Amino acid sequence: MIFSLAFSVSFGDESGAQIDSADVIRWVNDAQAEIARQKQLLQVTASVTVTLNTGQYATPVNILHLRSVRYDGNVLTPVSLPEAEQIAPSYDAGSAVIGNGVPTSYWVWGGFINLYPIPNNSVSTLKMYYTRIPAQVTAVGDTPELPVQYHPRIVEYCLAQAYELDNNPQQQTLKMGQFATGVGQTDTDMWQPRNTYPMVTVMVDDTWMGG
Repeated sequence: MIFSLAFSVSFGDESGAQIDSADVIRWVNDAQAEIARQKQLLQVTASVTVTLNTGQYATPVNILHLRSVRYDGNVLTPVSLPEAEQIAPSYDAGSAVIGNGVPTSYWVWGGFINLYPIPNNSVSTLKMYYTRIPAQVTAVGDTPELPVQYHPRIVEYCLAQAYELDNNPQQQTLKMGQFATGVGQTDTDMWQPRNTYPMVTVMVDDTWMGG
């Protein structure tokens, strides 16, 4: 990874004695996920057909942050688990106990969306709007999926993690502050979110090595 070498030089560890590629790859993926979450990048929708008397539906495996859930085009109200336990204390017993109807609310637990009331038909559609996990960097030569304007922010995040590993809290705090400020100020208007999954490819002319 071109970035790995540039990062090691920036950190002063050109030999890779302290920080190896596995560390950098993990931090790059963490940085991508945090940026995507904060800036609502990589926006995706997914739809499933509702099943009669079934209130529980799995969230997509690539979900990072759920933004909205709609039942037949109507926005459902999110509730917390404690709230769900108040409005539907017998939910796990199923529709035979609590009955069914047109869902108006939902909660998420254990990777599942739970609808309440439990659906009373099997022709409706449940639509999820969410931010997905960025394509993972897995090996030397991979390139981050996020647009180039975020690459300096990825460098700052990685440097912060390296300084924390090096027991240098002052530099760690400085770099995390730069990361947070930079992410907040970075403009995304010129970048169109993608609903597809791009291939992770090697870019020889990688412009972020000096970020």
